[in-house]
Amino acid sequence: MTQKEIYKGIEFVRISNLPKEQNEIINAVFPKEKIIKILRNEVVLRDCIQYQDWLKNNYQR
Repeated sequence: MTQKEIYKGIEFVRISNLPKEQNEIINAVFPKEKIIKILRNEVVLRDCIQYQDWLKNNYQR
């Protein structure tokens, strides 16, 4: 199971931390407007998906 991260109350999953198969599926079919950026410790994380969206779309295996 992929570990969700929480930052300032936002539960999210980083696409780059997902297994290769899930990463490829998300990059191919997940709506680009649902990929969010999170600024954490002066570093911009550009490949985040809200955890609830990830679960809702059955990416967890």
